[in-house]
Amino acid sequence: MKYYRIEFEIEDDGPYENPHTVYVKNEESLEYMKPKDNYENQIEYFEKFPTRSIGTLFERRKYTDFMVAAPWCFGLEAAVNKRIKGIFEELNISKKEYYLKKIDIKKIHEDFFLLFIPLIREEDYYFPECRFNDFNSEEDIFFKNNEEFQKDDRLLNCKHIALNNKYKDCDFLNLRYGFFVSERIINKFQEMKITGWELSKRPSISFY
Repeated sequence: MKYYRIEFEIEDDGPYENPHTVYVKNEESLEYMKPKDNYENQIEYFEKFPTRSIGTLFERRKYTDFMVAAPWCFGLEAAVNKRIKGIFEELNISKKEYYLKKIDIKKIHEDFFLLFIPLIREEDYYFPECRFNDFNSEEDIFFKNNEEFQKDDRLLNCKHIALNNKYKDCDFLNLRYGFFVSERIINKFQEMKITGWELSKRPSISFY
């Protein structure tokens, strides 16, 4: 299965040229979103997130199907509408791969959801096949293992990520270097003319 990194489309529709962004505003959700390290308990974190949040659309006259959700919190990747939820259900994507929590967005009379995707830790990278470079050179940089990688204090760009084979049939890959989805999701997004997203060329993905 092929994978593509997706990003938020930047569209000039208001006083700022930024992606469409939904801000969570209710106190219960904001309290839960305070920074914490949840790698070990991320599923429990997603499941216990408030079932209903309240949000506002930042400085926009219209909205898209796929939008930034803010403030950042662990595993929160986007705010998506029922059209995207329907695509996930039509493709029968495992509910273990994603978690949706309802958000009511002021002045928008359509169902939206906060999309949470479990993060893959660097321990599951196959580092001998990963390729990096610093921002001053295109020369490839390699690491023997995660320990060597964690000790490096350079600001690195990732060109290619090799992952443990156990992820090769997943539809979502949420990594430190971006949020990736399977080709079949991309095909459905294009077929259904889903708005608010665009493809990014790097990094590429393989499995070992």
